[in-house]
Amino acid sequence: MAANKKSSVINMLIENLKRRLWPFALTLAGLFFSLPIYSLLLTSEWKERLMLGITTLGDVQTEFYKSILSPANVFLVLVIIVLAYINSLNGFSYLQDKNRCDMYCSLPIKRTTLFVENYATGIVMFALPFIVMWLITIIFGFSGGFMTGKILACAIPSLIYFLLIYILNYSFGILAVLLTGNIMVSILASLVFAFYFPMFFYGIESLMSSFFVTCYENPDSFINKWLEFLSPVFIPFKGVSILFESESVTFPGEYVVNMVICAVVSVLLFVLGHYLIRVRKTEVCSHAMAFNATKPVIKVCAMILAGIYGSLLMFYISGKKVGWLLFGLAIALMLAHAICEIIYEFDFKACIKHLFSFATGAVLTVLIIGSFVFDVFSYDKYIPDINKVSYAAISSAELQGSENYILMKDKDRQVLLDGGELDFTKVSYIYGNIFDYRLSHMEVDNAEAFQVLAASGLDWVDRNRYKMIFDNYYDPYAVEAMNPDEASERANITEIIIKWHLNNGRNVYRSYYIDITEGKEFEAFEDIYGTEEYKKGVYRILGADEKEIGNIDLSTPFYNKKLDLSDSEKQRLLKAVCTDINDGNARMLKEEYPIARLNCLPPGNGSMYAESSYSAVIYPSYKNTVSVLRDNGYEIDNNILTDDPSSIVIGQYNEEGDNYDEKEYFNREDIEKIIAASDPSEYLYENYALYKKAYSDINVDVYYEITDRNAGRNSYVNFRMRSDEIPDFLRNDLGLE
Repeated sequence: MAANKKSSVINMLIENLKRRLWPFALTLAGLFFSLPIYSLLLTSEWKERLMLGITTLGDVQTEFYKSILSPANVFLVLVIIVLAYINSLNGFSYLQDKNRCDMYCSLPIKRTTLFVENYATGIVMFALPFIVMWLITIIFGFSGGFMTGKILACAIPSLIYFLLIYILNYSFGILAVLLTGNIMVSILASLVFAFYFPMFFYGIESLMSSFFVTCYENPDSFINKWLEFLSPVFIPFKGVSILFESESVTFPGEYVVNMVICAVVSVLLFVLGHYLIRVRKTEVCSHAMAFNATKPVIKVCAMILAGIYGSLLMFYISGKKVGWLLFGLAIALMLAHAICEIIYEFDFKACIKHLFSFATGAVLTVLIIGSFVFDVFSYDKYIPDINKVSYAAISSAELQGSENYILMKDKDRQVLLDGGELDFTKVSYIYGNIFDYRLSHMEVDNAEAFQVLAASGLDWVDRNRYKMIFDNYYDPYAVEAMNPDEASERANITEIIIKWHLNNGRNVYRSYYIDITEGKEFEAFEDIYGTEEYKKGVYRILGADEKEIGNIDLSTPFYNKKLDLSDSEKQRLLKAVCTDINDGNARMLKEEYPIARLNCLPPGNGSMYAESSYSAVIYPSYKNTVSVLRDNGYEIDNNILTDDPSSIVIGQYNEEGDNYDEKEYFNREDIEKIIAASDPSEYLYENYALYKKAYSDINVDVYYEITDRNAGRNSYVNFRMRSDEIPDFLRNDLGLE
């Protein structure tokens, strides 16, 4: 008896080896090309750059680790994921063939033992060649001088990390096979495990952005924070950006968390698979699904996903029409039901079966979408309780709109903070988003003022919510073809983003349309603007390091000048600017247009992207700044008629918008009238939320004859004309009523 059992096990192992020859060969080839060959290709290019002196050996060693041996090797990650699913589908394919399944079940060995052996074989057949190729790559790195002891120390946890990524996806692939009875359905199940939850939550966020009018897509959203944890395919990419941005050899802590998650989930999947193999019936071979209980659950989930995307697709294609949304929802639900039933039964007639589960899926989908359309949970009406708010932040493109956020990378800034010296021609900069930067750097402790603004925004939402959702051509800023009261109100609104940071650490973001030009809304903004925290979150120059500033340029709509200042005068000017900013108030922003801008360049001009790394607009009330400039011989002259303009060109699109008509004027009197009715466009939207004016679509270009190209005078200046002040002669010439 023992001899027969031993013979059966040996025969099973031989059969198992025969079944896995081609996957093993594929694994070997895939790893060979994604490790040794891939490293050879990359290092050949690095050697050329090293010989030309374009890079250093230290940089090449860092790149060798990041691009080949670290978890940031995306090419290797993709190969591992593909191999994991191929090996899992192939290794347990006997469960989907009745003859082979009967043969294996007739062997004197428990199902669970067979499961464990097949499970382990799939891991070993990947792990052995992977470790060999890993070692070959490391040896190659040492032979070329690309490896160091530190890289080797980081390569060890990277090796374990890649193995865990394989085991996680391999385990999900096995689960797909255990739940199904057909290879094609197993592949579909693997795709479901890989992409269903990311797609579902993307759909939920799409519903939020479509039907919650105060929704603001922010870095703290569920998808942005948890996407990689929703799928075994996505989790390897969690933290890749951190490694790519790192300038040193390191194994980030984020990957340690990923390793723990992969290990725990893999163990749970193994336990679940061990249970399923015991209860799985052999007669389900060649069936679509191995367990009938999973059929309605999977179908309902498929219907919900199809309903969300189908309804949104038709909603936007039709121009936000309710009828088409319902049509897309109905078609998507019926298709999802029919496809699932046909797959389950392998029969087209099955699409009219199991209508109860169809009704369940349809009702759940309608409830989900309806809860967003009608804001059942009062998302748009939610304002955090004042007592629960730690601090808040505010941002708008129409408040200090010209502020630039070109930021020095952390590694370079740390050098300055540590008292070191930088070669600014090699410093790296990144572009910061005006909203994200302000919302993440501002901490204003004045929840009452933010409540006033939010309440005003909610009043707008209550009156306009469904117009904004279901009217594709609804523009909150449009004032044409409306009754005077509504036109007057909408002429002054602006979009404002508010972020509340709650005491429990949660961030709440909302987007509102608010008129802050007057009344209690202006007073609330005035209180917010007057805080030190607001100004630090907006004006980066308040925290500028003097080491980062070399030359300073003075620019106006009419000319640009490089300031010739001593170091002491430069410091005096920066101090004056900061003093004026801190002394400024919101009423000054409302009543004054900027007259100039200071642009601070790094020493030696630095990178071309750093030209506005620090900047500040100058208002007429900035007496300290104007005084320092005057003391150094720089008078801000914004009189456009100081030098006689040679001509003015008036441009305007025709009613159809397909042709741009221009008229040129040379008469001095005409030029003066046009300029008097216009404002320079340079700073037109600096604080547009505070001084809303109706501007026409008439474009005004004032041209000069430039005799001295070194004087810094602009050859032309662009203006926008105020709608209610267009000169009569210009109305006649343009055919305006």
